[in-house]
Parts: sequence; C-alpha cells; structure tokens
Amino acid sequence: MREEQGIVTIFILIVLIVFITFACILVDLTRIKVFETSVNKVVEASFTSVLANYTKEIMEQYGLLANYDDEYTGELFGEYLEKNIAENHKEGFINLYNTKIENIEVTKVYTLNNNEVQRQQIYKYMKYRGPANIAEFLSKLTEINKYGNTAKLSKSKLDLDRKIGNISKKYADINIKLKALDTLREDIIESFDKYLGYLEEGRYVSSGEERASVLDKKEKIYKKIIDNFEDKADLSQKIITEIYEADKMTIGIKDNIVEINDVMKKSKEKMLESYVEKAENEIKGIEKAINKNVKTESESRFKNNLDIIKCEKTKFKNISVGKAESELKNIAKNLKKCDFSQIDFSDTKATDISFKNLDDRNSRAKDAEEILNKSRTNEKEITEDLYRKLPSNSRPYEVSSKVDFDEDAGENISDSALDFVSNIVFDITNDLVNEIYINEYIISIFDNQINHKERIGKKEQFFDYEVEYVLNGCKKQSDNVKYTNIKIFMMRFAVNAMHVYTSEAKQKLAVGIATAVGSATGGLSIPIIQNMILCSWAATESVNDLEVLLEGKSIPLFKTEKSWTTNIAGLPKSKVAEEKETNIYTSYDDYMRLLLLASDSTTKVDRIKNLLQLNLQTIKKDFKLENCNVIYKVRVEFSMNYMFMTESFMPSEYKKEGRHLCTVETYLGY
Repeated sequence: MREEQGIVTIFILIVLIVFITFACILVDLTRIKVFETSVNKVVEASFTSVLANYTKEIMEQYGLLANYDDEYTGELFGEYLEKNIAENHKEGFINLYNTKIENIEVTKVYTLNNNEVQRQQIYKYMKYRGPANIAEFLSKLTEINKYGNTAKLSKSKLDLDRKIGNISKKYADINIKLKALDTLREDIIESFDKYLGYLEEGRYVSSGEERASVLDKKEKIYKKIIDNFEDKADLSQKIITEIYEADKMTIGIKDNIVEINDVMKKSKEKMLESYVEKAENEIKGIEKAINKNVKTESESRFKNNLDIIKCEKTKFKNISVGKAESELKNIAKNLKKCDFSQIDFSDTKATDISFKNLDDRNSRAKDAEEILNKSRTNEKEITEDLYRKLPSNSRPYEVSSKVDFDEDAGENISDSALDFVSNIVFDITNDLVNEIYINEYIISIFDNQINHKERIGKKEQFFDYEVEYVLNGCKKQSDNVKYTNIKIFMMRFAVNAMHVYTSEAKQKLAVGIATAVGSATGGLSIPIIQNMILCSWAATESVNDLEVLLEGKSIPLFKTEKSWTTNIAGLPKSKVAEEKETNIYTSYDDYMRLLLLASDSTTKVDRIKNLLQLNLQTIKKDFKLENCNVIYKVRVEFSMNYMFMTESFMPSEYKKEGRHLCTVETYLGY
C-alpha cells in the first residue's frame, strides 16, 4: 500500500500541468486574434488619415479623389501608425502586447489613369447630382428612339429611290439609242436614192475618167450604207443587252421592296406612324411602276428589229444591178417595219415646265456647306509633344462636310445623316443609365460652345470647348467644333427630313418640281429627284436649327407646319390648322447628351483623362495622370510579446526574436 501512495497526486499534477499549459496557449492565441483585429483597425484608420491628404485641385475642379506625386506616402503612413499605436498605449489597451512595427510597405496599385477606377469615382460623384437631369433626359429618349428607328426605314427608302433612278437612266439611254436607230434608218433610205443615181449615171458615161469618178462615188455611198447597217445592228444588240440589265435591276428592287415591307411590318410600332403610312403608299406606287411589262414587250420587238436589219443588209449586199430600183424600194419598205418608238416606262403626267425654275437644290447645298464650314472658334491645338504624352490617343472622329443633292451624285450627306441617326436607338437598361451618369458628369464638369463664357475663370483649362473634344478627339479645337456641329446638323436633318416626307403641301410641290426636272430622263427618276429636293429643304431648316441651338435657345424635336421656319419658294401659304403643343423641346445640351450616348464608352473615359492631364498641366507643367494614385496595397508587419510558452508551439513564419509576428495586408484607397 505504501508503494502506491502519491500516485493519484502525481497523476492529478500531470493532468493539471497539461490543462494549465493548454489554458495558457489558449490565452495567447486569443490575445493574438484580438491583436490581429486591433492592428487591422489601426492600419485602416492610419491610412484613412493619409488619404485625407488628397490633391485639392483635382477634387475641387473635377470631383475626383487622388494623391498626386505622393513619394512620402509610406513615411506619412508610418507616422500616423506610430501615433495611433502610441495613443492606444496611453489608454492601456495595446500595452498588453508590447506592439512593435517591424516593416511597412505601401505599393501604388491603381491611378486615375485606370478607366474603371475613374468610372467608379464618377459614379460616386454623380450619385446625388445626376438623377434629376437623367430622369428628364430618359423621358425624351423614348420619343427620340422612334426617330432613330424611322431613320433606318428612311435610309432604305432613299436607297430604293436611287436604284429606281438608275433604272430610269438605263431606259433613258435605251430611248437615246432608239432615236439614233431611227436617224440611221432615214439616212440609209436617203442614201439608197444616191446609190441608185450613181448606178444609173454609170450606164451612160463613156470616158474612163468619168466612169472611175462615178464608181468611186458609188463605192463610198455603198460603204456608208453598209456601215450604217452595222451601226444599226450594234445599237439594236446593245439595246437588247440593256433591257436584260434593266430587268435584273428591277428584280433587285423587288427584293428591296420585300425587305422594306418586312421591316415596316415588324417594327411599325417603334417608328413614326405618319412616316410609315406615307412610305407604304409610295412603295405601292413604285411596285406599280416597275411591274409594267416593259421587258417582255420590248424584248420581242427589239429582236425583230435586229432580224430585219441583218436580213436587209444581206439583201443589199446581194442586190442585182438590173433590179436595183425595185429591190432598194423593197429593202426600204422592210426597214420601215422596224419599231424604234420610245419606251414608255412611267406614268408621268404633263406638268408645268416653269416648276423647273423652283429647283434650288444646288444653292441650298452651297449655303448649308458654307455654314457647316464656318469658323466659330480661335485656333487652339494640342502639339505633337503634348499629344504623344497623353494618357490615351484614341482615333479622332472625321466626317465630310460636303453637301450635295444631285440625283446623280450617289451617296451623300443625306445617307450619312440617316445612317448616323439610325444608330441613335437605345434600350433603357441599367448599363445605359450608368453610361448616362458618365455623360452627365462630362456635361456638368466640362465646358461647351454654349456655357463657356459664363464659366470662364471657374477652372484652368486647355480647350475652351471640352465636351466637343470628348465627342471628337481632334487635336484642333476648330475641328472638334466643326464635327460636333456637323453631327447636330445630321441629327436635325434626319428629323426634318421626316417632316418634309410627311407634309402634304411640301410633297405636292416637290413632286411638281421633280416631274418638271425628271420628265426628260424618264418618270422613274422622279422619286429620287423628289427625294433630293425634299432633302435640300430639310438641310436648309437644319442649318437654321443649328444656328438657333448655338444661340443657347431650344427648338422643337419634330417640326410641324407651324414650327417650320425657313422659306420654300413656290410653297402656297395656307392657313395652318391648330396644332396641339405636345412637342418635345431640345437644347444644345440635349444634343450633347445624345451624341455622348452614341459614343464609345471607353473612348469617352479616355478623353476625359486627356482633358484632366491637359487642364492640370496649365497649373503644373509636368503633371501626369499616371501619378495620381487612387488605390494602394498596404502591407505592415507587427510583432507582439508572448505571455506564456506559446512560442514553442507556433510555426517558424510567425516567430521573430521571441515575439509573435502578425502581417496585415490590405488594399485601401478612394
């Protein structure tokens, strides 16, 4: 029994030692966990103090937060960190740990030169500043979408009219050849009399010289007749070929009509109802015109003409001298059977030729072009040296200011305008609203042609008209202004064109002028001429709209007979019916919003960065946006003492000179 005494005591002591050791380790582990939480908060609080030293000029002028050229950020952060730890020591909280800062690393991660960083800062800045303007703009956008969709139909209709005009030219060319064939036939028949005369004269001359002279004349007239026969055959063959070409073109037009009808059927509710109704009626008229059986009727008679010409040519070559008179009369009789009458390929009615004097397309085009090319600003330009150092060098926008409404000119500014506006169609989504926030930031922060004078002195800037630079990205301020004005002109042109297309009075006058102008080349050219006349009127109204907008005034989005401002010669002055005031009015800023919304998102942010650098370089010559730091990676190593023997149980990476090592690594910024 004595040998077993004390065993229980020893056992209990062993168990207690284990439990006490375990408890001590738990205490230290808990201290470590609390320590890690505490130093995380200290790091965040200290670096927030560093972030308070943002660059004032960038914040005050552009609402963006960044630290410029902060080579002392790490040192400043260390000071704040030491002070915060010392303050906590006074309170007796972190004294339990005997905290030491072993190492500090502050790494720059993102600057204002990063598109997404800048985008997020803009969202924050505009969160409480943009909603009112955005709500108003979105209410207009739904109506504007209708014009974008209608512009697609209008462009298709313009292309169709142009193709029909090409068919008209083809038929007009055929008619010219038919007239030439008729002239050649008369020339051949007239030459028969001379040829017969030389044959008779050859019978009675006796001397060798006289006979040789008569034979020479006979040979010449013979050759002329043969040449005329061959020319007639060539022309007849060309006519047959052109008839086939015209038929192929007609088939293509029929396919276009099917496509246009399909578009109207599917998207009618998204377009202007009045324009669609007018287009449907015009398409029916075009179908009627091209469905005339011109090819079948013409092809048979032209082949018959060619057969007659070839046959009579052979007869003429084989004519016998004794029967020359009767055979020539028979050939002439058969040639008169050839039908060289003009092709009637339209339903053109007689018109007052004086209407032709009202065709002022050329002068209207010239006036519009002069206004679009008008210099409206002083010459400010980004030098090559500055340009190379910009954060982004996106491709500048360029568009021709050439205005031409000739029906033979091919695609012109009418096509460019309708194409441009057809792309201004937007689905209202969250992404679109975010994009509008960016646009509202651009309009509220940067100057344009209208608000620059009232904003002078509010901030240092390189360009007077900055929004125009964001839209176009050209080195010259004058180019940015010019291209912006052309874009506004194109938007107004497309909308005004839709008015003239649906105005009964303007349509009637345009048809009269087009009929007078186009009757000489065939009725099928009338639609494209009419279209170009209407476009010229729309262009004049559009440059006038541009001038009104540049005065800082608003204009109706869609023109009515009452709100149409420019004069059209020959348009009867009729009493305008009372119109309901339901029109949406648009300002220069509204067109800036639309143009910005139609611009590439990345390109816009890139050009914002360029403006920031250019403007801030007027304050600090060597300013670079890449030095405006926004997001940092912060890494701090702390150490604390152990209260017990916990060190023996910790991995080596957490131990340093008998102390516990704790690493805080986080990303902090604006």
